[in-house]
Amino acid sequence: MRAISKVLLAPNCTVDWKSSPHMLVSGVTGSSKTNTLEDVLLSTISAKSRLDNQKIGMCAKAYIIDGKGSDLASLKAFHPAITPNQAARTLRILTKNMHMRYEHFSGDFGKTASDYFVSVDQVSVNFPVNKMGGLNTALQVAKDLRLSKIFGGSDKARALNYYSEAVSYYNGQIKFMWNEKKKSQGLLLYFSATGFKAWQNLGKLRGYSSTFNSFVKYMVQKKARFTRVDVAIDVIDGNLSVDQLHSQLQQKEIMILDSLKREKSEKTQKFYGANKVITGITCGARSSDNFLRVYDKKIEQDKPNAPHFDLAKESSSWMRIEGEFKHKAAHAILSDLKDKDEEELGQKLIGYVVNQWLLTETKYSQSYASVVYTAFRQSLDYAVEINLIPANPSLKTKSVPKGKATAKYWTKEEFEKVLSSVSVSSFYERLIYVTFLFFYRMGCRVSEAGALRWSDVDLNNGKVRFINNLHYKNKMEYELVPYLKNDSSRRTLTLDDELVRVLEDWKKEQLKYSVHDFVLSYDNCPLNKSTLSKWLKRYSKLAGVPRVDGRGLRHSNASYLIAELGADVLTVSHRLGHKTPMTTLKYYAHMFSNNDIELASKMERSMDISPAEKSKVTFNGNQHLDGNKIDGLPNVCQKKKKAS
Repeated sequence: MRAISKVLLAPNCTVDWKSSPHMLVSGVTGSSKTNTLEDVLLSTISAKSRLDNQKIGMCAKAYIIDGKGSDLASLKAFHPAITPNQAARTLRILTKNMHMRYEHFSGDFGKTASDYFVSVDQVSVNFPVNKMGGLNTALQVAKDLRLSKIFGGSDKARALNYYSEAVSYYNGQIKFMWNEKKKSQGLLLYFSATGFKAWQNLGKLRGYSSTFNSFVKYMVQKKARFTRVDVAIDVIDGNLSVDQLHSQLQQKEIMILDSLKREKSEKTQKFYGANKVITGITCGARSSDNFLRVYDKKIEQDKPNAPHFDLAKESSSWMRIEGEFKHKAAHAILSDLKDKDEEELGQKLIGYVVNQWLLTETKYSQSYASVVYTAFRQSLDYAVEINLIPANPSLKTKSVPKGKATAKYWTKEEFEKVLSSVSVSSFYERLIYVTFLFFYRMGCRVSEAGALRWSDVDLNNGKVRFINNLHYKNKMEYELVPYLKNDSSRRTLTLDDELVRVLEDWKKEQLKYSVHDFVLSYDNCPLNKSTLSKWLKRYSKLAGVPRVDGRGLRHSNASYLIAELGADVLTVSHRLGHKTPMTTLKYYAHMFSNNDIELASKMERSMDISPAEKSKVTFNGNQHLDGNKIDGLPNVCQKKKKAS
């Protein structure tokens, strides 16, 4: 069920908890403050909305702290916290729930109640058959779960697979199946998605504890096993569609990882849709223990006779993520949940899907993975050294190679498009123009450029020195430190005349606004890395070129020096501040390939390669050679030929 964030308190008074999650109720004695609070509370936890255009209520869970022990303390059904210890416990529960939410969700979703909704969809359970047989066991389980009281009597049903007998409830949505001749096969209880939701909701209306948590505890008591559990996560009114998800998978912007954090093969992924729009994605085989399905629920339910038509019509988007767990994978969920309370169930269920199929951005390079693995291996070495473990188990595995990462960068033509998109009519936008040009021409690191002061620039002689690094927290808290990445990073570079003129004009412009300290600044504060990222994103889009980050500007400079200006590796290494030329070759060797083509073209006709018209040597050293003929083969060659 979807949790709506709006509640109606009075004909002209609507509260949206999502946009403003606080309320202050004040008034003199006898002004009905308590009645108002109770009305707010009931409206918020209600399953039915008072709003005309909204049929479903928030269905929120209420936690009450009444330190005075007055009117709200009488609401015993909500277990109000009155004493300091009770209040502390309630706050701990709330804090724990929020930490669990943020632990699983770090993007745009999951931070409010109307983003993610998790539920158990289809469920199959295997109960051991008692001595009285399968029918007796089925009747006992049905009695314990109050199926007859909730749905009425049972009907005879058709058994499937290897079962011989069956009974059902709720029009076949709940079914028991067994085989009297094979009691070891057990009793199978099957809930369809509709049946399980009906058992929970109708049971709750009749005052029974028909929750998934109580069902799990009952299974543990009866020594039952899950044979299938489907977990459904609904993302409603999100900013990502199934078609966009497919596009990101195809472009390698994101990838699906398995439970061991290995990339799932593309062969296991299937896509379906209509009219060139992808509406469904599956991962894995339907017959396997784990199967993932992501599809557009809005399209499925946007029909007048669909059970959730009203919700589909009201929602701007509705994406469902379904994880199917069977056999051992399903029973592992029961083993994990048996000791958990109801507060943890929702996040736990989401965790099973996330851990089995992790959709992650491909932002971590193989080089980063290599660094993490090396640190992990070193920590285990230290554990051996201090006698925490007898041996380092990671030594039995191969280390992760750093690999070769190709960073995005702008060619000269692409950079010209970007510059032509930046106007210099305003002070702020002129700073953007100067910043882009400075980075592209100088190839410095972002932290080096941020720390650059006018005292480090000699415009008369066309020189700039990089001697500081910027540690930036915010505009009020930053520090310039006198150490750089390596000794070679402390360098003095020559500015070209064109850039000198641009910087001279910019310095004069800054003085008009009393800015005189940092070179790349509009307010006497250093340039923030996130600000640069925003500029790059904005103007990449305006110019229609690939988006790059601060490091991409540095790579763009390397490309400019090598491909356009034909600079040698020593010069490039010095300007970039690399420790050795080998570092430059490691990252930019592929860019020098154009120099190889140019060099090969220069070799042509660069020397006289005419041969002699007649031989000037009397050749008598090999009895098998006679002029232009070869007479037989030497004995050694004959033996090799026979051996082969």
